Amino acid sequence: QLKSEIFGRGALSFLVAFAGISVSSFLFHVVVARLLGPHHYGTMGALLGIISLLTVPIGAVQLAVTRAVIDAETKGESFSMTRVTRRATAGGLVAMLVVVAVTPIVDNFLHIHSPVPMFLVAVWVPLATVSSVVQGALVGEYRFRPVAFASFVGVGLVRLVLGVVLVNAGLGV
Repeated sequence: QLKSEIFGRGALSFLVAFAGISVSSFLFHVVVARLLGPHHYGTMGALLGIISLLTVPIGAVQLAVTRAVIDAETKGESFSMTRVTRRATAGGLVAMLVVVAVTPIVDNFLHIHSPVPMFLVAVWVPLATVSSVVQGALVGEYRFRPVAFASFVGVGLVRLVLGVVLVNAGLGV
């Protein structure tokens, strides 16, 4: 019954979406690397490394919310998305300020030559944190299809399309 319930709620679409994200990510790197050239692609690679590091605690938030939703549902209690979303927003804003504060150090170390890319990473942090709370709650409720769709479109397609458009517009990294 558990298997049919999980697969009936879109776990397979979740799997397919993340396979699609992997293909899209590969295409992103191939296309954007050609458009940027080696010097700028190296800078982008360093920024993507920073984002990868930041996804670890953000993923932990998602996992904690998923677990809390499952625990609340098991006990027959309600789960307060409002309270958790407010906390995630506050935590994301604090993390954003930390990223902004270390921007000169990172810029100096990685030779980015502009604070703008790190500021964009900083703006991404609270959005990703709140998004992880919503995704964690949906996964905890076994509602995989909305997470699959949002992840594929947001992480897969939007990154690929925006990457190509913004680089072609002359905005670089």
